[in-house]
Amino acid sequence: MKILIVDDIEMNIMVIKKYLINEFEIDVAYNGEEALSKIETFKPDLILLDIMMPIMDGITTLRIIRKKGFTSKIPVIVVTSKNTPDDIKDALKAGASDYITKPIDRIELLTKINIQKHIIDNVVEINEYKAFANIQKSMYVAQRFQQSLLPDKITRENAFPESFVLNFPKNIVSGDFYSIHISPSTTILSLYDCIGHGVPAAMMVLVVHLTASKHLNSMNDLTLKQVVENINTELKNIINQSNDLHLDFGFDAIFMEINRQKMLVNFIGINRPLFIIRKDISKIEIDGKEENAYLSFNQYYLFYIDGSEENINTGTHTIENKTIK
Repeated sequence: MKILIVDDIEMNIMVIKKYLINEFEIDVAYNGEEALSKIETFKPDLILLDIMMPIMDGITTLRIIRKKGFTSKIPVIVVTSKNTPDDIKDALKAGASDYITKPIDRIELLTKINIQKHIIDNVVEINEYKAFANIQKSMYVAQRFQQSLLPDKITRENAFPESFVLNFPKNIVSGDFYSIHISPSTTILSLYDCIGHGVPAAMMVLVVHLTASKHLNSMNDLTLKQVVENINTELKNIINQSNDLHLDFGFDAIFMEINRQKMLVNFIGINRPLFIIRKDISKIEIDGKEENAYLSFNQYYLFYIDGSEENINTGTHTIENKTIK
């Protein structure tokens, strides 16, 4: 199978060639115009096409490929760092056969190339690929649903005026999530990371989030430690409902109860620590005892507060609450 790689960055080409060189015949073009010329001489079976290139961008190149009779049926996989739903829509509308976002995952690249190879070899495979496209579409709907459950910007900024969020899931949906619960006296920030990637982790983090939210919203006179223990117990019961369901499931989490009136923070870390950075303060009080900084640089001091090793899968360790002044 002959593959034409079109990208203006030499490093990207080197990475792709490393992944493919042992299995396919490879040629290279560094912009759209050169690609159109190489298509006529090299006659590739498949094209890997970047979008952002000088002279002629990938979308323009793709439209020209689709208009020419002898090139119109060549599968084109767009390989780019542009990954918004609109970017994907534009590429598919221009005639892309598939879409891969950078940084390139070797397994994903080879899988999607093999899908196109099957389509070339057997038209029947097209129906299978359409099913994949429907799944992909459903994934983006699931992504929007998952994102809608995250705290909105106003809620976050009301709770933490000087704050920002970096949230870049590896997959369309993921097992990473955070929530904010505000009461008259305290603010509780919780973060969850379920084992695994993609849909299974996303489904489990939804279970964790809904279970945790139910308990955190009805704390009443319970301590944060008691609430987290109740969350853990209920999650264990949910996972163990089916004896024939084998899941490698666990989750890492952070729970922080911030009381601004008393200037105290209750911290519980499940397989995750807390880092605090303070200026001109070399000691902090944890559980009534002064603790020295873990690291220092100029006038800044970093404190490392370790979490417990509790895991829902084993339950072999005790959840510990640490009170920080």
